[in-house]
Amino acid sequence: MHSTHRFRILTLLSLSSLLALAGCNGFFTPRTDNTTTSNFAFVANSNFAGGGGSTAGTVSIFKVDSSTGILSATLSPISTGGTIANSSVSIISVLGKFLYTANDGGSVSGFTWDTKTGNLIAISGSPFPAGTNPTALIADRSGKFLFVANSGSNNISVYTINATTGALTAATTATVSLGANTPLGLAIHPSLNVLYAAIGTSGIAVLNYDGTTGAVTFLNNVAPLTGGNSQGITIAKSGNFAYVANGLVSGGVEAWKLNASGNLTTPVQATPYAAHDTPVEVVIDPTGGFLVALNNQSNDVSMYSVNTSTGILTPNSANPINVYTSSSLTPALSHITFDPTGNYVYVTVLDSTPSISGSSGVGLPGVIEFKLNTTSNALTKVPPSSTVQGVQAGNNPAGIVLP
Repeated sequence: MHSTHRFRILTLLSLSSLLALAGCNGFFTPRTDNTTTSNFAFVANSNFAGGGGSTAGTVSIFKVDSSTGILSATLSPISTGGTIANSSVSIISVLGKFLYTANDGGSVSGFTWDTKTGNLIAISGSPFPAGTNPTALIADRSGKFLFVANSGSNNISVYTINATTGALTAATTATVSLGANTPLGLAIHPSLNVLYAAIGTSGIAVLNYDGTTGAVTFLNNVAPLTGGNSQGITIAKSGNFAYVANGLVSGGVEAWKLNASGNLTTPVQATPYAAHDTPVEVVIDPTGGFLVALNNQSNDVSMYSVNTSTGILTPNSANPINVYTSSSLTPALSHITFDPTGNYVYVTVLDSTPSISGSSGVGLPGVIEFKLNTTSNALTKVPPSSTVQGVQAGNNPAGIVLP
């Protein structure tokens, strides 16, 4: 049987992701920088299959072809620096100069990188202690604070980011408890000091944070639609709508209206927009006109056009869109992100294990690329060659970011 979502695979309730990106959800990870072309891509590899949960995660480094978006490996993967069970499960960049991974063993690793080679340099003090089983991370709009969802301790760690070095220190309110609720994915409002956490069957937790101290206060929980199991959330560029991956086998995307305080009020429609098997993450392109949901268990994505005035989603006629073609297995997917230009979409394949001889994932690509055509509303796979569907990273890629 193939592994399930980022958190479930690591016995965390549901998965072990990356990036969150806020729309960063779990493996998933949101961006807090500009929309210029990225020279490098960084992939967080959880490495849980290779070490039985006791091996530190790694970060793979790729050069990005600016004309095609195709990735090519440049250096050997870099260890996150953890010691025991520090699988790297989520990754983000902050202000285009710092890189952070959430490590399942209870830490956050921080790096800067050489702008010519992409080589990663550990930030002094890294890895930094976090809660139990960090699952997702996201920075505020200014890049001053980092929020980390800890799925094992049901809380969120809050750090201040040193603007010069990237070092993390505990904020005034070091943690905020979510009670019995498990945070899986995070999002930040684009103009308000509001933090969102996807908390499974309890829906979405809405929290305010102080822009000066980072102190977080709980606002309320919003229950999911139709018995949903909220895994990831992203906020529209306008700040008027929220979209939630509901994590169900016959899965869908919930669309919600936001009020002036950033709180979820009423659904755009009473039922979720259809996706496929276990959607765990949703991302919006830089224009705000397209949304893509990652379906963890069916090896595909679902794409929608977004009405930026009403929040209504229009499913693409090609849905669901296959990620990897194989007659022998259906690999689990872990993370999805747009590049800064919005021209390309990258998906990480969690079951890829290129360095484990004899494993079912030894031949699987770790990252698969798509090109978004905004004129024809098409999402088309971009293979590196006629014989290869994607590129390999390390074992069990959990997330990708293009600073």
